[in-house]
Amino acid sequence: ELETAHRRLCQQHEAAHPQIHVVPPPPLDEAHLPTDGPSLRKIREVTGATLEYLASETHVREDYLKAIEDERFADLPHAAVNVRGFLSAYVTELGLPTETIVAKYMERYQAWQSGRC
Repeated sequence: ELETAHRRLCQQHEAAHPQIHVVPPPPLDEAHLPTDGPSLRKIREVTGATLEYLASETHVREDYLKAIEDERFADLPHAAVNVRGFLSAYVTELGLPTETIVAKYMERYQAWQSGRC
């Protein structure tokens, strides 16, 4: 009886929390790296990762990850170091080259931020 109950609980848990199988992103050369939010979203979708999955793996709130993809800079923290950290975690989890992508994205974020002041 105990074994049957354990099996049933495991089945219920798997049904409630399906495993996400993230595939590696396609190989990209330097000229085709995703450096904006919509391009990052496309790569995420190709890998099969959901925002919920990335939030759990990176410990970054899902609404911040969505704001990164939508480039809703006003919905991100005001400290650029936080945005850089969130973005780095997102890009790293997708298996993409972090330095180039984060630098290009942050250029736009910081230009937006300077225009607000």
